[in-house]
Amino acid sequence: MNTRALLLGAAASIALAGTANADGFKNWYVGLEAGPSWIDDVDATVVAVTPGGTFTISGTEEFDSGWAVLATAGYSLTERWRVEAELGYRDNKTTSDYLEMTEWSFMLNALYDMPVSDRTKFSLGAGVGFDHMTVDFGGLAEESDGDFAYQGI
Repeated sequence: MNTRALLLGAAASIALAGTANADGFKNWYVGLEAGPSWIDDVDATVVAVTPGGTFTISGTEEFDSGWAVLATAGYSLTERWRVEAELGYRDNKTTSDYLEMTEWSFMLNALYDMPVSDRTKFSLGAGVGFDHMTVDFGGLAEESDGDFAYQGI
């Protein structure tokens, strides 16, 4: 092996390593996340009207761990600041399998990335948007509602 080829290879590897280690990523990006979803216990009162009369049921519903999936698309404005749109879906059932809650959410997020090491960043952010929830009462009835939503990231 000649010295010229060795020096050329070393120079090329240093140049490529510098490019691959670039700290900033200023461009469009997409992401996909999935994981568990938890809902706090809910105290509820249900009033049912039937041909036999009206009756009231009160109690606490406990939810099992469910699942969630989120898709994001965003733009990195600088090395530290990002903005993104997030679409999410969550599904949870109660421990009795009588009640099922599903949610669709759309959020606009702003994030600030802080480098922890060469390969790790810590992100802080907040988002605002809309959440639409549907509750299925064991196939007997269904209720849905949407509202303003916010989140800390």
